[in-house]
Amino acid sequence: MKKRRSKNCRAGVLSIVSGALLLFLSAGMITASALFRFDKWHALDLELIYGCDKSLRILDINGEELCVIGPEKRLWIPLGSIPDRTVKAFVAAEDNRFYTHSGVDVKRVFGAAWADMLSAALDKAFWWGLRPSVSN
Repeated sequence: MKKRRSKNCRAGVLSIVSGALLLFLSAGMITASALFRFDKWHALDLELIYGCDKSLRILDINGEELCVIGPEKRLWIPLGSIPDRTVKAFVAAEDNRFYTHSGVDVKRVFGAAWADMLSAALDKAFWWGLRPSVSN
């Protein structure tokens, strides 16, 4: 009878912890949405991009050019003139889920964070001479 109680207790603790984690992640996503103003990202004036003929133009508050960094010759090509295979190749190489998310691929962001944490743990184990052990 005692084992059953400990399994129920463990399940209860696990559900509380997972609920708290879900709440924390939801709050983080809402905060990120408020901070980064994702709703305003689609209000992009493409004329500002198409009119740019240099790598970086730094302007003052009045719109006057302060300096130009890294002159670059750009050739703007309409998307319609690029072969469909080329567009698909770029999307496949850069972000194969491009058409299924709204600009930020949350799954990939968390995947990158997980990979960074794992890499940091492995680096720490290597530099400190720790050896991972398997316990039963």
